[in-house]
Amino acid sequence: MLTKKAFLGGVFLVAGCRTATQVTVELVTAPFPHGEVPPARGFDVREDFYRHAPAGRGRRWARLVTHVPDMLRATRSGRSQAEADAALRRLRDAAKAGENLMPLSIECARRRVTTGEWADALRAVFGEYRSATGVEGQRLGLAGDRVDAVRARVAAWGDAHGGRPRIVVGKPGLDGHSNGSEMIAVAARDAGFEVIYGGIRWTVPEIVGSAVEEDAAVLGLSVLSGAHVEIARAVRDELARHGAADAIPVVLGGIVPESDVDTLRSLGVKAVFTPKDFDLMDVMDRILDVIGAPRSAGAHAASA
Repeated sequence: MLTKKAFLGGVFLVAGCRTATQVTVELVTAPFPHGEVPPARGFDVREDFYRHAPAGRGRRWARLVTHVPDMLRATRSGRSQAEADAALRRLRDAAKAGENLMPLSIECARRRVTTGEWADALRAVFGEYRSATGVEGQRLGLAGDRVDAVRARVAAWGDAHGGRPRIVVGKPGLDGHSNGSEMIAVAARDAGFEVIYGGIRWTVPEIVGSAVEEDAAVLGLSVLSGAHVEIARAVRDELARHGAADAIPVVLGGIVPESDVDTLRSLGVKAVFTPKDFDLMDVMDRILDVIGAPRSAGAHAASA
């Protein structure tokens, strides 16, 4: 997923990612200090960003995604690691002491500390704030024959497996549009699922780790950033790393062009939901199909 971020006063904190391969990439739009550009194959972020503005956001972002990891590596290889480490150490010490962090943050920028390293240093001191998700205490008041049929399927799955189906609803990256994922989380809970939802801004390893730890029956991803293919690929690889590629099926919802659906399926996504899939009980029914919930003749008639 891609997020354009402007930095204050020309401060250079390149690429908001902890590793060069992380899916989340930030686009640098502020000028670099003293006018220099990192030697990443002669790539100038400012010139490239504006040169391709008329071509549309998709083309512009695709080109930047290709170069930003190279720029990150070039920045790290061209800096003094000892100076960067010392700047981060002073930043952590100041955070622990409750001192003004702005001068030391600027010093980190001058020593070519990345935003990910800067954030990790402060996270180590302050922890990470997680606001209320909007799911707690919410109910949709769903009722009717179709709702009863879905709940019956959930109960039948639970009888066969010794407990309710558990769904982890994951919102990866910096995509902050959480209404859809929260609606699915509340609807799944109303339908009888056990729901694990931690809100926005989680990494793929964190989401997959939660699904594995919680022994989830299904992992649901909400991606509205346009990076659904990249995220699906990363989730597939992370599940494989945990030995859970065949154990935890993945479904995905978001702004997905029809042309990408087959690609997502080839990456192991079992069901794809787009804005046209607005009926929550249809969504729950398809998720139950994915996890193999039995469908009685009566339930089939009610959902038809």
